Amino acid sequence: RVVILDSIKGQGVPCLEQLTNSHHLRLTDGMKQTLNEAIHQLEVMHD
Repeated sequence: RVVILDSIKGQGVPCLEQLTNSHHLRLTDGMKQTLNEAIHQLEVMHD
């Protein structure tokens, strides 16, 4: 059995969606802040 997904890495977080090589990455302090803000926005949208 095989599962094939057509997905977008980091979907909902524009700074991650736009990365072409994002299988793994080191987050800068600026990226951490941006991600925390994006996570907060996603949580608000799904509450």
